[in-house]
Amino acid sequence: MSLVIKRMVVALIVISVGVGLGFIIWGIIMQSLAASNEGLFNDEIANYFIKSKEVRDSAATGSQLNEDLVQIQQRPSMLLYLKLVGIGRLLVGIFASLIGILIALLVMPAKMGEKIGEMQKQMMKQMQEMKMGKMPGKQEGGASEHGQGKT
Repeated sequence: MSLVIKRMVVALIVISVGVGLGFIIWGIIMQSLAASNEGLFNDEIANYFIKSKEVRDSAATGSQLNEDLVQIQQRPSMLLYLKLVGIGRLLVGIFASLIGILIALLVMPAKMGEKIGEMQKQMMKQMQEMKMGKMPGKQEGGASEHGQGKT
């Protein structure tokens, strides 16, 4: 593989895993917001329904009690949004990260093949040198390792 393609593959892997981790973190944040808002929602319901039915029904339009009722009625849709979209973002993040890992696994055999090919070339070169009478480490011209010639 050429150097440009190698860099593009590495960049694709890094981007894929980075985007995946971003979506995973975003999904976790949304799930934690849903959990904390659910506790607030339960408190709002308890505070609203602790009052008697007559007080709730006789509340004037625009009063704090009516505003509390509107908040209670709107909160479940927000919680549903946080939970479902949060899970969706978690799954998208996992999927994107797995794509990055899959690309890395698909590229690995090509890199291994290149390394094995290089090793085979080196071994073939060494075997040819041995057949020709050259020993690895000996210098040409009959000089030994200590700088002395044949006597």
